Amino acid sequence: KVEVRGYELTATADLGNGWDAQASYTHTTSENDGAGTQLARIPKDYLKAGLAYETADGGWGGEASVLWVGEQRSNVTITDGPDAGAAFDVFSDNYGDYAVIDLSAHMFIDKDQKHKLTARLENALDEEYATRASSALVDGSSTERFVYHFRGVPQTFHLTYSYDF
Repeated sequence: KVEVRGYELTATADLGNGWDAQASYTHTTSENDGAGTQLARIPKDYLKAGLAYETADGGWGGEASVLWVGEQRSNVTITDGPDAGAAFDVFSDNYGDYAVIDLSAHMFIDKDQKHKLTARLENALDEEYATRASSALVDGSSTERFVYHFRGVPQTFHLTYSYDF
């Protein structure tokens, strides 16, 4: 039986002159009944905020956003050593507590605003972060394990063209 408690706060604001802001924050406590520890892979805190601008005629605009993920843990199985009789142990690996900034800009390349170019830079500061943790057996061993992490999106640039018909 799992007990989940928490809250979410959201806000949006029209700052005028083409500027808009939005933010959301979520706090969640997710625990097995009576365990007193957060469930694996569920962050307690999560924040996303953004600031956007668009010209009065809608010809171009841009946005900056930040995503912050609080402490996030995963239970990972390891061994005490390479011996055939090594004892297995489970430890809690914290791979959360990171922030990622994304930037984007768009512009129409015709006066009818049907042809649109969008440039987007994910993880603008090239933050190295993990989205999950696990373990696996070392090659050739039946007991020795190692911990590995799924890497988050590295700095990535996207350029897209779209046509509205």
